[in-house]
This record gives sequence, structure tokens and C-alpha cells, in this order.
Amino acid sequence: MDCAMHMETTVSRPVISPTHINATASETFTVLQQRMRIVEEQTSSLRDDLIMLDFGEKRGQLETPECLEQPVSQSIISPIQKEIICSGKTDILWKNCEFLVNRMCRLESLIQSLKMNIFRLQTEKELNPQKTAFLKDRLNTIQEEHSRDLKLLQLEVMNLRQQLRDVKEEEDKAQDEVQRLTVTLERASETKKNAAIIEEELKITKRKMNLKIQENLQMSFSKEHEENAYLRSEIMSLHEASEKAQALNEQLTRNCSELNSMLQTVRMENTRIIANHQAILQEEQKMMTKTFQEQNLLLDAAHASITSELQTVQNEKTQLQVHLDHLILEHNQCTQKAQDAEKRTAVQKELLESTIVRLRDELEASMQEKNSLLEEKERLQSKVNKAEKEVAQEKSNLEEELAKNKVFHILFVVMSLHFISFCIAASYISLMRRWVILFNTKM
Repeated sequence: MDCAMHMETTVSRPVISPTHINATASETFTVLQQRMRIVEEQTSSLRDDLIMLDFGEKRGQLETPECLEQPVSQSIISPIQKEIICSGKTDILWKNCEFLVNRMCRLESLIQSLKMNIFRLQTEKELNPQKTAFLKDRLNTIQEEHSRDLKLLQLEVMNLRQQLRDVKEEEDKAQDEVQRLTVTLERASETKKNAAIIEEELKITKRKMNLKIQENLQMSFSKEHEENAYLRSEIMSLHEASEKAQALNEQLTRNCSELNSMLQTVRMENTRIIANHQAILQEEQKMMTKTFQEQNLLLDAAHASITSELQTVQNEKTQLQVHLDHLILEHNQCTQKAQDAEKRTAVQKELLESTIVRLRDELEASMQEKNSLLEEKERLQSKVNKAEKEVAQEKSNLEEELAKNKVFHILFVVMSLHFISFCIAASYISLMRRWVILFNTKM
């Protein structure tokens, strides 16, 4: 952006031509020196802009010569001494200065046109990143042409400066000669004869110097005319290159419009695909949420059923424990009565011992059945039914015998409690198995 504003400011500045300005030769030469310095600075700025555009692969072509990098260090050659020596040749000097100033103005205009072309190419590069390679090749070509032009211009400026240095040296020599002759004239003022001879020699020397200076000026004018013709041909070639660049820019503009339309189509297609993908994802998310909710409901129901069954078992266990406490109390009472009636029950003792042995055998059989039930889980229900029948039969037998003695009733209750605990454990295991199977089926 700074580069663009700098170019616009430079383009908007009018070119000042000092052709019809009434100024001295020294002032005109100073203006010319300033113009040349401005052209050198603008050339360096143009070099920097080309490097910023990444077209400075061969950076050696864009390096500023030492004569342009330090324009301040160069001594300004003033033509005042020349006016003193050869005041009769001011018209030729003025024409030479005006010609140089006009040529520098044309060079400034040429540099401005090159800057505008570079700015336009930079803008097109930013708008068309896909054409960067092609633009880079084209700008490299333009850069090489501009580098050649800059080298020619630099050589021309160096030649002009060298000519000005030569003229300055000749003027210095003439001035030294004038001073020497003046000293000689002062020393020879004692005699008129010596003074006349010195004046004659001085006139001859002045004529020779004027002739030599005139010859040098004519040679410089002829060289400048030749260089002017060469510059005109270079300007024509640059105009042709700018026309080609304009045609290339139009083609790039058309390609940009086509690429923009293609980009818009691709963006619309991407938007549609993204919308479809999001809709599918939302549907899948809803289905997964619904499935998880159903599984949570099933798990909650299973947990509630298991909790209710466990609560029921706990209640039954509590009731049995209360009943057992009551039976223990009755057992204590019966024990007390048994001690009192021990003498009377001596005859019945053998019968009771045989009954106890039989009950122990049945208890061991029940324990074996419990172990078999743990090993054979698939036949658990049938074993439980059979055990219930056996327990019912034994219960009826024990109830008949319990009328005779409460001890048998207590043993029956203890065995019943063990059996009920076993049944509770078996039912809990079966219920857990069904819950695991149900959960695996849902998953």
C-alpha cells in the first residue's frame, strides 16, 4: 500500500522543464544535478519495489552501482569558472544544459511509466495468486530489460560526469596558467618589453585553450546526439513491451473472472455437502440418544425389580429371625422342662437318638444336594421343587414329632433357615444371569 501511494504521488507530480527560465548557468547546472540525483533515488526505489515483488532472483542485476549509492559524496561541478574563462560561449553551454535537462525529464517520465506497470502487475498478482509463476516470468523479462536500460543510463551519466570532470580539469589548468601568467606579469612589470611579451604569450595560450574547449564541446555534442538516438530506439521497444503487458493483463483479467465463477460454484457445492453431512449427523445423534435412553430405562427397571426382590428377601429373613428368637425362647423353656422330665423320658431317649441320627443323615443329604445345585445350575428349578416336597414331608413328620419334644422343632427351623438362604442365593444368581443376558441382548 505504501508503494502504491508513493507511485501515485510521484505520478501526480508535474515534470518541470527549465527551458524558458531566466537563470544563470550555475543555477541550471544545480537543477540538473538535483534532477539526476532524484532519478537515481527513484531508480533505487524501483529496484527495492522489484525485490519486494520477489522478482529479484538475480539480485546482482538489481544492485545499485557505487556511483548511484553515494550521490552526495560526488562533488558538484559548477560551470561558474567556465563562464569566467569563456564568457562568449554561454549560448552553447545553455543549449547543452537545456538538452540534458529535457533528456532527464524524459527519463523521469519513462521511469514513472515503468513504476505504473509494476504497480499494475503487483495488483494483478494479488488478485490472481494462481498466475504467480507466469507473472513472475513476465516480470523477470521486464526486470532484465529495465536493468539493461538502467545500466545504459548509468553509463551515460558516468560518461557525462567524466566529461564534466575533464572540462573542470581543463578549466583548473587554464586557471592555474592564468595565475602563473599573472604572477609573471607582475614580476615583469618593471620593463614594458617583458610585459608585452608576456601579454602576447597569454593571448596565444588563451586562444589555444578556447579552441581546445570548443573542440571538446563539439565532440561531447556529437556523442550526446548518438546516445539520444539510441535512447529513442530503447523507448520505442519499451512502449512495445508495455503494449504486450497490457494485452497480457487483459487476458489475466478474463482468467480471473472465470476462476472466480468456478470458485463460487465450488463454494456452493461445499455448502450443500456440509449441510447434508450435518443433517445425517443430527439424525444419527438422535438415534443414538434414543437407544441410550431405552437402555437406561431397561437398566432402571431391572435395578428396581432386583431392589424390590432383595427387599422382600430381607423382610422374610427378618420375620424368620423373629420366629427363630421365639423358638429359641421356647427351646429354653423346653430344656428346663426336659431337665425336670429327664427321669421320665429315659425310655424315650433311644427313640430320640435314632430320630436325631436320621435327621442328621437327612441334613447331610440336603448339604450334598446344595453342592450339586451349585455345580448344576441348569437343573436348579427341578432340584428346588424336589427339595420343597422333601421339606414339606419332613416338616409334617417333624411337626408330629415336635408335639412330643420341642427340640425336634428347633432343628427343623434351623434346617429350614439354611435351605431358605440357599434358595435366596440361587434365585438371586438366576436373576443376575437373566439381567446380564438381557443387557447383552440390548447392547
